[in-house]
This record gives sequence, C-alpha cells and structure tokens, in this order.
Amino acid sequence: LEIPYKLKIHDFYVTEIEKLLRNPYSIYALKILKLRKKDLFFSEEKNKIFGILVHKSLENFIKNIRNNSKLEKIALSNILSKLFAQELAFYKIPESIKFSWQQRFFYIANSFVENCTDTNIIAESLEELQIPDNNIKLKAKIDYISYDNEQIKIIDYKTGSLPNKSDLEQGYNGQLILALFITKQVRNIDKYQLEFWKLIGKKSNGIEIKTYPDDFISNSLKIVHSSISKLINDYQSKGLLCLPDEQKASKYDEYYHLARIDKN
Repeated sequence: LEIPYKLKIHDFYVTEIEKLLRNPYSIYALKILKLRKKDLFFSEEKNKIFGILVHKSLENFIKNIRNNSKLEKIALSNILSKLFAQELAFYKIPESIKFSWQQRFFYIANSFVENCTDTNIIAESLEELQIPDNNIKLKAKIDYISYDNEQIKIIDYKTGSLPNKSDLEQGYNGQLILALFITKQVRNIDKYQLEFWKLIGKKSNGIEIKTYPDDFISNSLKIVHSSISKLINDYQSKGLLCLPDEQKASKYDEYYHLARIDKN
C-alpha cells in the first residue's frame, strides 16, 4: 500500500516495530486510519490490566521511594504492596480477583525488593534515536535502566510468557534488543546487560530473572540493526504491506475484524 508522504509515520516505538514485522495492518489501522481498537470484555482484558497495574506500581516505587530510601527490605516491600493497592482502587474489579491479584503482587514485591540492588535507577526511561537520512525516529520506553561503572543494565518486566530466543534475535519479540540498540547509540555505551524479569507472583518464585550471554546479545544487535534498516527503507520506498505474516502474526490482533482477509 502506497501511503502519501504527509500521512506517513515518522515516529515508531519499539513495540510498533514488532507490529510492523508481524502484522503491519494494525499499524496502518491505528496510526494512519486512526481507528479505535475493538472494545474487549474484562475477562479478555484482565491479564493486560494486571500488567499495567504492576508496571505503574513498580514505576512509582522506583521514582518516589527506592532511589531515596534507606528503609529495611520488609518496609520497602510493604510500601510497594500499598502502591499496588492504590492503583488497584482505580479499577472496578471483582473483589475475588482483587484479592488474588494482591496476593500475587505481595510475592512479586518481596522478590522485587530483594533483587533491586542497583544504584542510579531510572524507571520508564524514554530513549529516542533519529535514523540518519530517513526522517524516522525510533523510541523505546524502558521499564528499568541503571548505570554502574560505565555499564548499563536494561530490564524488561513481563507478566506473561517470555519471548523465545529465535523471535528475540530476529526482532519479532525484539523490544529489549531494540531498546538496547537505541540506548547504545544515544548514550554511547559499550558495556551492557539485558534481563527479563518474569513477574510470576508465587510464594516459591516471585520473580524469575532471565539473562542472555554476551555473544547472543551482540549477534542479535547486528541482526536487528540490519533488519531495522531494511524495514525502514522498504517502508520509505514501498509503503506498507497490509497483510499479516501468517507465521508470526500475533494471536491478539485488535484490528482483525476490520481486515479484509480471504479466510478460504
């Protein structure tokens, strides 16, 4: 689909790059046609809502408490749980679900305080990179970023499943790699560490921390750099493909009901 220049998108968040790869029609519908997403029932949205509440609570904790506090870990964990309860109060959620979410977050909070030992932490840091000669800006909103001895650590929280290594490497679930790519360019840092924190919320396992070896990250950066360059060049010169990649399209497609796809 050829798109007039004045309608073309020039700012992309890393999550939108994944959508461009998986299902570009969703980007076309959202950002060019400016169509509203299909409304979902609470039962369909509850996992997403839980993730939003958790992210917001951890963000508030780091910005307002963690970086400025010398309290004991148990006190910090209690404060974090109260922040989650405050966020939860804004939503009309069945009491039974509220109780189970608070119990789950209690274990997340304990584990988070135990593992959050870095200094100079920034929550929800917005990193932006202008791509030369393409008038395209890439943006990454990073859950957790810290600096120590000229090394950068980037953490991505997940309340759902973690991406597999193949999708991570190829960019189909590459937000973390893309975020590092942007941050390295902007901040001119060569030492880095990437982690996924899977926020499980069980008594035996509040948070599962997943790391990757340096050679995997380095190779993924090269692949992502190449694929991003090709994706942007194709977008600038050829426009948008408006059909999903059948092999990689997300099972959660907010605009599937609007796409004219022959199902036969």
